[in-house]
Amino acid sequence: MVIVFPEGTRSADGSIAAFKPGALRLAAELGVPVVPVALRGSREILPKHGRVRPQPVEVRIGAPIAPGALVADSAGAAVLRERVCELYDQGPARAPESRTFRWAARRAAAPTLLALSFTWGVAEAVSWPVLAEMYLVLWVACHPRRILPAALALVVGSVVGVVVHAQLVRHGIVPPLPLTTPRMAAVAAQQLAEQGPLAIWHQPFNGIPVKVYAAQAGAGGTDLGVLSLWTALFRGARILAVALVVRALARRLQPTLQRAYGPYLLVVAGICAVVLHGVVAKWS
Repeated sequence: MVIVFPEGTRSADGSIAAFKPGALRLAAELGVPVVPVALRGSREILPKHGRVRPQPVEVRIGAPIAPGALVADSAGAAVLRERVCELYDQGPARAPESRTFRWAARRAAAPTLLALSFTWGVAEAVSWPVLAEMYLVLWVACHPRRILPAALALVVGSVVGVVVHAQLVRHGIVPPLPLTTPRMAAVAAQQLAEQGPLAIWHQPFNGIPVKVYAAQAGAGGTDLGVLSLWTALFRGARILAVALVVRALARRLQPTLQRAYGPYLLVVAGICAVVLHGVVAKWS
């Protein structure tokens, strides 16, 4: 015999309504135990006067109560109600979490997140072929509250990386530029020659990696102080805009991400590879 406490069982003042002793009488007559069960989360799926939204639902099963341990009257029903309420009050429903999600969430919550975000931003502006924003999509989507701080660290890292790259080129050190083409370099050089540091405004929209602009700025003697300011403005605007979108989607899809973060990473990585291939093909 199982006694289920549905979340909708509420009295007029919003508290949990009293249990009736009928189920206890039936359990005593049949000589079977009573198992307290609490359902948590269904109220959030469809709130009163609200819209359906994906949320985790959890069924909590308590220890069986032996036949005859509770008197089949209002007092016994009150005890049973208390057992069910204890299960219900353990907190909100928790979505099942995959190992990959737990691994990523621990690292996103760690104090080293900002340093890693900064490093990714520097690396992408120097040589790393993966977009700065992909760091947010791949590794921080599991922790929506940390997305904006990570994005700010990415912006700072990107600006520093552009300046470092340009300085290296001026000193005769040319970092490798994987997944770039001569046409990208030619267009970036022409824009910088015609517009100066302001030419970096093209970068967030044309698909040419920021490291190509950094290399051409170093080779062409562009004012790096002004370039860093424009880079912070235009690169920062794009990275922060992507961060806001990722945060909104991550909050909405959090239960799904918790269960399937591994497949999510594979899908996102696949899309990134296809887009990157398309960009390189466009500029070939």
